Amino acid sequence: MTISVVLISLVLGVLTAYAYSRFRFKGRGPLLNLSLFTQMIPPIALIIPMYVIFKAVDLMNNRGTLIVIYLSLVLPYLIWIMKSYIDGIPKDLEEAAMIDGCSKLGSFITVVIPVISTGLAATVIFAFIITWNEFFYAFSLTKTLDAKTLPVLIYDFNSKFGADYVMSATAGVIASLPPVLIALIFQKYIISGLSAGAVKE
Repeated sequence: MTISVVLISLVLGVLTAYAYSRFRFKGRGPLLNLSLFTQMIPPIALIIPMYVIFKAVDLMNNRGTLIVIYLSLVLPYLIWIMKSYIDGIPKDLEEAAMIDGCSKLGSFITVVIPVISTGLAATVIFAFIITWNEFFYAFSLTKTLDAKTLPVLIYDFNSKFGADYVMSATAGVIASLPPVLIALIFQKYIISGLSAGAVKE
């Protein structure tokens, strides 16, 4: 589920951020603010309506349901982060690429994407950590073993078999390994992006 959320949010988030940054359309400002305003609503206020709706349409204990919810949590932040990166790219770079024969999409892929690699690395880490650590919605909307996420399984293990601190610590260390590995893998991209342009040749 985490990999699905990261990949989908990256594609949708980058394209949406590019549209907000480069195109001017009616309602652009309010829509951008509304996307972030949705994150100000506390989850406790949303869980009851979500539970009633998903129960009515038989989407409880469904991984697809959690993926959609996680996308709604991650996407607004990713759009804002990526928009700030894209805003910092001069439009002259894209125009030069289009003069050389690139289409608008071609200039986006060959010019914009490489330049915002630092932002992409940061958003991958951000989206992964948010999705991997989410507990509240997964605990409330999943009851079967196949649908539960790792944080919920660790909680169930403690609640069913008593307070086993050694096993809890072991499970916690194992659960923390993937985010640490993701951070280490993408660290070089963040560092290279931060140092890019620091030395003028």
